[in-house]
Amino acid sequence: MSRNLTILFVSVEGVGHVNACIGLAECLRDRGHKIVFTVDKTFEGKLIRYGFIEEKIIDPNEGKFKNPGDEIAKHLLESGILSGMSSLEKIELMSKQTFFVDMIEKVKINEPNLKAIIEKHKPDVYIIDHFIGSPTLIYSDKPWIFLFSGNPLFVLDDERTPPGASGMQ
Repeated sequence: MSRNLTILFVSVEGVGHVNACIGLAECLRDRGHKIVFTVDKTFEGKLIRYGFIEEKIIDPNEGKFKNPGDEIAKHLLESGILSGMSSLEKIELMSKQTFFVDMIEKVKINEPNLKAIIEKHKPDVYIIDHFIGSPTLIYSDKPWIFLFSGNPLFVLDDERTPPGASGMQ
């Protein structure tokens, strides 16, 4: 006999990452599971059209993370990463970015909000599509699943494949 679970999705604030979570969440919801999404302010109200009523906004209202989706898009455009540079030039440019440092800072800021969401909804399992593992999730007594919706080259360590950030999929 199977039981219905409460499943918490925690995704990095990228459209592709959230969309991947939506696809999986729809299948799980259709099997009777309760789905709770944590999203930042840029996605507020966008998941309801997919039938996900439990959309919890993680918005610390602190620092530079007031509109992360727009900020990330602006940063990518201004950085040159989306330009006509060669793949090698893009990799070199990405190695100088503060992207992951900023992401770590946001995870730290959001921990209290995430803890409150977990306390309220008491999820049975977490699905994490994020580059940084939240300590609240990783070290909890609940199981978690790492969903990687990015370029598969990022997780391949093989000299026969190009680097993940090269654009050579």
